[in-house]
Amino acid sequence: MNLGVDGKLKLAVKLAFLAGAGAASATRAVYAEDAPAPSSDGVVQVKAVQVTGSRIKQPNLTASSSITAISDEEFQQQGTVNVETLINNLPQAFAEYSSNDSNGATGTATVDLRGLGSERTLVLVDGKRLMPGDPLLGPQADLNFIPVALIDRVDILSGGASAVYGSDAVAGVVNFVMKKDFEGFRIDSQLSRTDHSDGTTYDTTLIWGSNFAGGKGNVTLYAGYTKMEAVTQAQRDFSSCSLKTPSSGTSHVCAGSRVIPDGRIFSYDRYYSGLDYYGIVDPSGSRSIVADDGQTFNYGPYNYLQRPSSRYTLGGFAHDQINEHVDLFGSAMFMDNHTVAQIAPSGLFGQRVTVPCSSPLLSSEEQQFLCTDAGLASTDDATVAILKRTTEVGPRQDDLRHTDFRIVVGARGDINDTWSYEASAQRGEVIYSESYLNDVSVSRAADALNVTTDSSGNIVCASGNPGCVPLDIWQVGQITPAQANYIRGVGVTQGDVIEQVATGTLTGDLGKYGLISPLAKDGVSLAGGWEYRTESLHLLPDFEFQTADLAGQGGASPPVDGAYQVNEAFGELQVPVIQNAPFAKQLQVDGAYRWSNYSLANDAHSWKVGLKWQPVNDLTFRGSYQRALRAPSIQELFSPSSYGLFGGSDPCSGTTPAASEPECARTGVAPAGSANTGHGVYGNIPDCNSGQCNALYGGNTALKPEESITRSIGLVLTPSFIKNFTATIDYYNITVSQAINSAPQVILTQCIYGGDPTYCSYVNRGPTGRLSGDTSNGYNYVDAPLINTSVFKTKGIDFDLNYRIKVQDLGLGPHGSVAFRYVATYLDSYQQELGAGTGVYDCAGLYGITCGTPNPTYRHTFRATWYAPEGYSLSANWRYYGGVSLDKNTSDPNLKLGLPDYIDNRIGSKQYLDLSGTYTLPTQARNITLRAGVNNVTGQKPPTVSSNNPNPISAPPFGNGNTFPNVYDSLGRVMFVGVQADF
Repeated sequence: MNLGVDGKLKLAVKLAFLAGAGAASATRAVYAEDAPAPSSDGVVQVKAVQVTGSRIKQPNLTASSSITAISDEEFQQQGTVNVETLINNLPQAFAEYSSNDSNGATGTATVDLRGLGSERTLVLVDGKRLMPGDPLLGPQADLNFIPVALIDRVDILSGGASAVYGSDAVAGVVNFVMKKDFEGFRIDSQLSRTDHSDGTTYDTTLIWGSNFAGGKGNVTLYAGYTKMEAVTQAQRDFSSCSLKTPSSGTSHVCAGSRVIPDGRIFSYDRYYSGLDYYGIVDPSGSRSIVADDGQTFNYGPYNYLQRPSSRYTLGGFAHDQINEHVDLFGSAMFMDNHTVAQIAPSGLFGQRVTVPCSSPLLSSEEQQFLCTDAGLASTDDATVAILKRTTEVGPRQDDLRHTDFRIVVGARGDINDTWSYEASAQRGEVIYSESYLNDVSVSRAADALNVTTDSSGNIVCASGNPGCVPLDIWQVGQITPAQANYIRGVGVTQGDVIEQVATGTLTGDLGKYGLISPLAKDGVSLAGGWEYRTESLHLLPDFEFQTADLAGQGGASPPVDGAYQVNEAFGELQVPVIQNAPFAKQLQVDGAYRWSNYSLANDAHSWKVGLKWQPVNDLTFRGSYQRALRAPSIQELFSPSSYGLFGGSDPCSGTTPAASEPECARTGVAPAGSANTGHGVYGNIPDCNSGQCNALYGGNTALKPEESITRSIGLVLTPSFIKNFTATIDYYNITVSQAINSAPQVILTQCIYGGDPTYCSYVNRGPTGRLSGDTSNGYNYVDAPLINTSVFKTKGIDFDLNYRIKVQDLGLGPHGSVAFRYVATYLDSYQQELGAGTGVYDCAGLYGITCGTPNPTYRHTFRATWYAPEGYSLSANWRYYGGVSLDKNTSDPNLKLGLPDYIDNRIGSKQYLDLSGTYTLPTQARNITLRAGVNNVTGQKPPTVSSNNPNPISAPPFGNGNTFPNVYDSLGRVMFVGVQADF
């Protein structure tokens, strides 16, 4: 590839960045189009550049807030083709949606800074907002949209940045800076697979770029294809069976769901008669119902540990500098991402149906159990709940497709030597389609169970509905393909999300007008502007989804249709107070303010004050105080109430409930041995199916914006006595108030253990007392509306150290250089209060049912890379995750939910070693670089924890396969090879 003048400059800037020269590499966030230009003698002269987190161009590259920058080289060294994999390896990021999710998967990949939720992390592409990635999810952007081979750098700004970029930048900003001045033609291709010979991933990207107009313009185009093969939980021993912690709490056992292939029968009529009301269809094959032997179904092997997917990307970037006043720019990006999430077969999960006592499919023994013993005549109908896993229908598959478009057009330039401008408009659209396959239609199953005999003695459906095939669940192995086809249900959902943004910005150097501090040489700078943004969402589930006719969905999925607009005015000010004075090489104050007017809410205000003090060349102190906001998303505002599932457990369930009899009475449970009051009897309440209980969710148009305060203070070290060494150390403290939340498990436990009558009014038990299964009669769920109720507080310290040294300086000869980078985070606390009066608890160093995925107090990555002059490099990366303890085993009464779980009490620290290398072939006509590597060299397995009742710790969506695959390496050792060829 012919680099040209611009290419050589970019290479020099990158090498300086990697070497850690000048300001700390963690703050060298420079847009490519604003990079320093070389003088006539070839020396790069630093001029005003733009730093992520500010719209003001400035000559000093050190920001007042902490920024971690990742070069494109890191993607090649890790061998990843998924952006979220690299981001999740950073200590500042916590696990969110990825390709390792199955049950509850959205088909997207998201980033969650500081563990505050991906909805509170704003994603940018070249400093401009990336649209929401899914109409079901929320405001979160989909990282699948970002073509890895086109990434030039990723800047991660911790802490609130709403004053600069608007809503959602509560936890921070992730800015993807793309390659936009490419010249030549490049093929980048990679293959990876695990040492189990599975999980193969292919990725190929083509890039073409060309300068024109004497180097003042450029067009860069790209096209890519990525394919990932499926890995099921059956292919790993740690995930092949759903694990359960028995009451002793000292070991794991292979468990599963009470919904079994043979069929577990619950008789309401016998229950009300005070008789034994559970039985199972005889597993030995006779047509009879026998005593319930407690058997379960292992649903684990069916689930995907890595989803199969195929992704196409296409797009381009262009700009044309007409003159110094007009530089036109634009980009167009496209993605089509198709993936399938697979989980265990569906079935009848306790839905209430009626069965004629005269059914010709019932044996005399079955008629005795269902009807005679319950006092029903042969002309009556028995009311039963059937818990049968319909393996005959096949595993459930959620076929998900996202087709995304994003177009940006704009112009920038200098008005004069004082003022410059930028104006842009963008539109992003996501078209979503979902086909949920191999579920069970509740209505058709009920129709097929209501059978009779026609005049010819044939067994037929009593309804006479065309196509109805009688369903024989009363003897093992009797469901035929025709029966399975009739009850098979398919749900289809379509939708789209559209975001449109128009922005105008004016920046100026007021020093040109003499507005300069008497103790400084640089003048006051400012930026101001206006932004208009619209968000709209349309989601249309089909009849099956809307009517909750699919048994395996947990409830109805109503349509959503909504939109809002926001007008915003923003401004920034940068004031150099002192420069080049004793003990004040630089003292600078900066500030920012944004006024936001939402069409569905009151005005909102965000602001920032920052301070930067450089007493000597080698040391810079920085600090900021910011108020950020997050407006409620369209889903949070407009979603109608509907039933869904949450990973949890009922403390009042089982023969020996974790909660006491008086505590359970608060939810309406009758005392043991007494008559049923309509809400279940203590000691006889079934737990939620497969660790998933029912909740009634819904939007709320009265929601207010969330608010946050971020305090940060840090230092930047560039010691002159240690050449090519930089370090940043930053303390952060973030408080989010009025957080939008729905916490059904907290509501349940606060009622039971806290006795708050307000929370108890949200618990709706049915006749059996169970909080899962059929919700059609208006019970068996926890009401969990969205409200501005929660408070999150997190604080800690970030470390980013860089050092590069020539091998010759070590006395080892002229053999290149070695670069080191250490990035770490110490999490001091992560406090949560999910509702007024619920109590405050700290999840730092914990994980579990309440605290969720692991929150280690310390994490780091440490990479050492040797760059040899012969054209090759070798790199080693050490990833460290600190140990965590189970939240429910603590002494905190807000976390101590039920009996302790000793076997899952502790996940020890995990360490991974990754090795990689590159070699550039000594060719003249082209530049060909080969790369290869092994991640998780020692092949460590992930930690395993319970995923089933009574401790569904690793519940979906972020728990999968008895572990947390978005935190720990779940596939084992992964090897990759790749090639990058420039022509």
